[in-house]
Amino acid sequence: MVVKRRKKIRKKRGHLRGDSGKTGQHRRGAGNRGGRGRAGVGKKGSEHKKFKYLYDLGKRGFTPPLAVRRVINAINIDQLNNLIDKVKEDLEKDEKGRYIIDLNQFGYNKLLGRGSPKYKIHVIVKYCSKTAENKLKNMGSIVELR
Repeated sequence: MVVKRRKKIRKKRGHLRGDSGKTGQHRRGAGNRGGRGRAGVGKKGSEHKKFKYLYDLGKRGFTPPLAVRRVINAINIDQLNNLIDKVKEDLEKDEKGRYIIDLNQFGYNKLLGRGSPKYKIHVIVKYCSKTAENKLKNMGSIVELR
């Protein structure tokens, strides 16, 4: 005859220890888990692997060499207006009366489109956004990419 047996632990519900020895053993304290949080990360190799990508331990990614990196120093059209106001006397004019300004000489290599142009200008720059180019062309200015 087959006897159905309950698990032993069912008998011990309600008892403080549940027959697991001294009070405090087999209870969910931090000591039983090896500490709280990231405690013990550096103790074992397997622990380190668990947290490697969660906490950004070690090197990741690729940094291109300085020769490849492109540093952008940008200027907006409204800032360009202020720049022209300051150096207006030193700037040359072309045959149509546009100020010729080379932004590379001022340390800028990109022209962005915030603001509206006050002057008709001939801008020489390495990069230019489409917005800035359209605004200047509508005003009668020239953008020369170099």
